[in-house]
Amino acid sequence: MHFGRESGRSVMFGILIVCYLFLGGLGGGLCLVLSLTGLAVPHERLSQRLSPSYRSFFRYGYTASACVLIAAALCLLVDSGNHGALTYLFFSGRITYLSVGSYMLVGAVALSALLAYLWVVRTSVQRVGVFRALLIVAALIGLAVALYTGLFLASMQAVPFWNTPWLPMLFLLSSVSCGLVAALIVGHMSGVSLQFEQYFSRMAAVDAAVLVLEAVCLIGLILSSLFAGDSNSASAAARLSANALIFGEYAWIFWSTSVSIGLVAAFVVDVAVAKSGQVLLGRPFYSLVPGVCVFAGAFTLRFCIVMAGEHPVASLLGA
Repeated sequence: MHFGRESGRSVMFGILIVCYLFLGGLGGGLCLVLSLTGLAVPHERLSQRLSPSYRSFFRYGYTASACVLIAAALCLLVDSGNHGALTYLFFSGRITYLSVGSYMLVGAVALSALLAYLWVVRTSVQRVGVFRALLIVAALIGLAVALYTGLFLASMQAVPFWNTPWLPMLFLLSSVSCGLVAALIVGHMSGVSLQFEQYFSRMAAVDAAVLVLEAVCLIGLILSSLFAGDSNSASAAARLSANALIFGEYAWIFWSTSVSIGLVAAFVVDVAVAKSGQVLLGRPFYSLVPGVCVFAGAFTLRFCIVMAGEHPVASLLGA
């Protein structure tokens, strides 16, 4: 953690932490969605010979999840600049947000890699109960990683704009949305979209509902900061952050990308897909439309929230 300068404002984190928050949420969300989808596969399809479509979808999906989570860990590692502290982080015995999050991240990478391997080498599942238990663990780990990206910021009382229960829920919902559209993209790119068209249209409907909840949490975060009741420095800093987000220097990217593209446009596309019952004829190009919308919105949302975070002392000093 460090203080820096961004357009005359004091900021606690740089772009690498924004990348970590985005990639960690994306990887955790994709692991969660894939695992829940795997649990929906009928028992008889698992115990008999698995179709190539199932194997292609899940092996590419879990491989993508593992790679994205590794990239998130590398962003965190490079930003820390103190590689020797990793040993202390994992073996100190202290329970902190950072240590728990690190363990969850490593666990998610390991489980994603293991499940990708199993979907490659297994043509059928002999112990369905054990396999489903593994999927449940992977879903819980993915959920924990996605939730942790918000808790990572919300646990920092030094920045009142982040220190609110709205933020973990906002980042969790954003991560789930990223996981859903990432699964759609994997389905198209692996060539199995037409075989799972009904499932993918349902994913689009679920994503539309998640986007609505995400918008509610975003409104809650902004309003709770703008109308903070106390008149102390913490409340003043929270109001400054909210104003910078919706009216100030970050407003243009927040409204044009985070809201207009990441929420509104993505919602419209999801509703169109859900109503048609088709994933736009299974054409790979169209799977990228909701993906680009959601990914762009999720990244810029994290960028704006991180950069708008105002420290009370810095706000009093006019930094």
